[in-house]
Amino acid sequence: MKNHEILGLSALWIAKVLSLYVMHHWHLVIPGVFCLCVYAITRVFIPDFIGRVIHAVAESGDMRSVVSIILWLAVLAFTSTLFGGFRGSLFTAISGYLSRDIRRDLFRSLVKQDIAFYDNTKTGDLISRLSSDTATVISSMSTNINVCSRNGIMIIGSIVVMLGISWRLTITCFVTAPAFAVITKYFADYLDKLAEKTQDALSDTNKKAEEVLSQMRTVRSFANEETEAVNYETALEKTVHLNNKKAFAYLLNLWITEGMQHGALIVVLLYGGYLVIDKQMSAGQLVTFFLYQMNFAEYVYWFNVCFTDTMASIGASRKVAK
Repeated sequence: MKNHEILGLSALWIAKVLSLYVMHHWHLVIPGVFCLCVYAITRVFIPDFIGRVIHAVAESGDMRSVVSIILWLAVLAFTSTLFGGFRGSLFTAISGYLSRDIRRDLFRSLVKQDIAFYDNTKTGDLISRLSSDTATVISSMSTNINVCSRNGIMIIGSIVVMLGISWRLTITCFVTAPAFAVITKYFADYLDKLAEKTQDALSDTNKKAEEVLSQMRTVRSFANEETEAVNYETALEKTVHLNNKKAFAYLLNLWITEGMQHGALIVVLLYGGYLVIDKQMSAGQLVTFFLYQMNFAEYVYWFNVCFTDTMASIGASRKVAK
């Protein structure tokens, strides 16, 4: 595929191609996904049992009921910890295999190119593809997808439990959900494009360093050391500028998303207090719902972070595909 065709590839197409590398190791992926699901599901029910303990202490005062609920809570916590460890171990192993496979296939592709390809492509640019770009892609395919999937399951599970506690409060929580989704999509697309520009800039700096170091005798003969150093610093400043834009985008994203989450929390406390006073739900149910909402905000935050990082990494994967 030609370079101009690669540049037009969508993030979804790139993600599908990368998923083929993941599924090649299905013997690790399947147990890894199973452990991830067990871990996420058990985590979903922990706030429910914490709320039950608080309700039993405040309402019934029956110590036997409290101990029984705490035992179930301990079982959930132990199961979550056990399968969480397996999940992390399996996905770490998958990451190692992906690193090998992608670098192997990329190197095989490079050594099979025509000689004319090397006349038009700098060695530093190719080394950048084998090192920094592939490392970025592998990080996205292992860590970020792992965390995104975990938080995605916990988000869905939390919504189901919250609906069971109070559909009125749940609807109140998600008044800002459409705006949140639009903001997340906007920042993900922006970071995707910004990451591709950053990888280009890093490749240019590597290319500049490779050109100068490989022709050091010529540089010294013309006493051109300071000029080349300034040129390299100029190339580095471009990467700093792009990184600053990325940092500002993360800042705005965090301010907006967390501000919306805190606003929803205040509204739930006000409306939930009214429902308790009006006898439409118990104080224990409100506490349980509050715990779920706090966890839900955390799940959404990390899902947002990992999703935007994944989109940024897909931008780097286009450079590998070239």
